[in-house]
Formats: sequence, C-alpha cells, structure tokens
Amino acid sequence: MDRPNQPQDADDDERRQEEEERAALARIILAFRDYQNSAEWEVARWQLNYEQLSPNHKRLLPRQSAKFAEARRAIHTNMFFIKALLQAFDPDCADGPLPPHLAVPRTAAGGGSGCDMEQQQQQEVEQYPVNANDVDKVRYVLKNLARDWAAEGAAERMLSYGRILDELKTTFKDWSNTHRPPRVLIPGAGLARLCVEVAALGYEAQGNEFSYFMLLASSFILNHTSERHQFTVHPWMHTNCNHLTDADQLRAVPVPDVLPGELVAGPGLLSMRCTLRPTCAAFSTVW
Repeated sequence: MDRPNQPQDADDDERRQEEEERAALARIILAFRDYQNSAEWEVARWQLNYEQLSPNHKRLLPRQSAKFAEARRAIHTNMFFIKALLQAFDPDCADGPLPPHLAVPRTAAGGGSGCDMEQQQQQEVEQYPVNANDVDKVRYVLKNLARDWAAEGAAERMLSYGRILDELKTTFKDWSNTHRPPRVLIPGAGLARLCVEVAALGYEAQGNEFSYFMLLASSFILNHTSERHQFTVHPWMHTNCNHLTDADQLRAVPVPDVLPGELVAGPGLLSMRCTLRPTCAAFSTVW
C-alpha cells in the first residue's frame, strides 16, 4: 500500500488554512463596512415600534423623534471612525498587523472613492450578508474603545489593569534598566491598552489577540492616531437597556485619551500578534 504524500498533504492543509483566514478577514472587513446599515436598521426598528403606539402613549415620549435624529447622527460619527480605521488598514504591508498571506483586495478594505466604490460595496453587502454575531462584534469594539482608550474607562482600568501592573512592579522590583527588560506576554490583549501600560513600565510587552476585529482596531489606535481625542464614538447607543436617560445612551466618548507613543516614551518595547485559527489560539499551542 502506497504511503500518502505527506509533504503535499501538509502544503494543501496550509493553503486551505490560508484561504480560510483570508475569507474570515474579508468577512470581518465587510462587517465593519456594514456598520452604518445595521445600526440605522436598528434605529428604524425603534421608530417603527414608536409609530405603532397609540397617541396617548406617544405623548408620554415627547422626545422620541429628537432621539431618533440624535441616534442617526451618532451612527454617522461612529462610521467616521470606522472608515478611518479601514482606510488606514493596508493588507499588503508586510510590517502591518497581519501576516502577508492575508493580503486581500484593497477595495475590500474600503480603498478607492466615488460612487462606483460605494455601489460596489453595497453589492458586496447584498451578496454576502453580515451575520448578527459579526454585527455585535463591531459594536463590541466601540464599547472597548471607551474602556481601553477613553478617560471614561480609567476607573475600570485601575481596578483590573492596575492590579496587574502593581504585581509586575512587585515581581520585578530588582530589575534595572541596565539589563534586558523583563518580557511580558498579554494573552487576550483586546485593544492593547494593557500592552501599552506594561511597555510604559520599561518591560518588553507582547500582546496576543484571537480576534481580528480587535487587532485591526488596536493597530489603528497604536499606529494611526496623532493627537488626543482625535476621534469621537458613541459606544452605548445601540441598545436602550440599562440607561438612566437618553443622554446616557447617546453620549459621546472622545478617544484616545492619551497617545500610545506618549506612554511608551522610554525603553519599553511593544508588539502585537494575532492568531485566527482556533487550533493556534490555544495558549499552550501558540506559546
């Protein structure tokens, strides 16, 4: 019985995995680009439910029409940030956040301009509908921007990241700048704020993140922001639950609260790595 051609099988497996990763990345980019459509659909649903109320019930909600208009303005503001993120994304750059085999057509990342491009993007959205899970992940990125890169999230960061940083200071209290800095791995790095804070202590920090949703956003914040409060997002506007007022739900959050380069001004080193395949995402397998 002939033995299988193992090198050929390995090459086939690698090519298949690369194709799966390219398809996944294209799906993620499409989800970002579809943000405005999905969010405006949600506001339209609110408005439809409101229109079905009786006149007496409508009188109890006198600001709803104004809220719908404010929500749509918030969506446009969020989309401005997302467009900047996608325009900064260069899949052909070997020094970027992605491995070279994940190069995708520049149009997929929103490159180009004009009505032809908008029409092509709309056709792609219609041809490849964005699933609800990916819609939620894009919105989750906006929420994490508020937690990791806004003054509003400082208290939460102090309770979580602060304890990790204090423990690192205690563990490496005898380290001096004359020696190679301690190397710190941050799995589940998210939008990389903890990575930056670790590097700011002078350590060598490497973040590992499974989600390309997070990796694209963290790469944008780390490499393509030039001033504090450069962008504004409305991360909480997508749901009416757990808000005291409409103003709480629709409030604007400026990001970033600090430039990464300002925090890592000393000897610290920072790098990010993303693993997409589930088999590679296991900590024991990757590291």
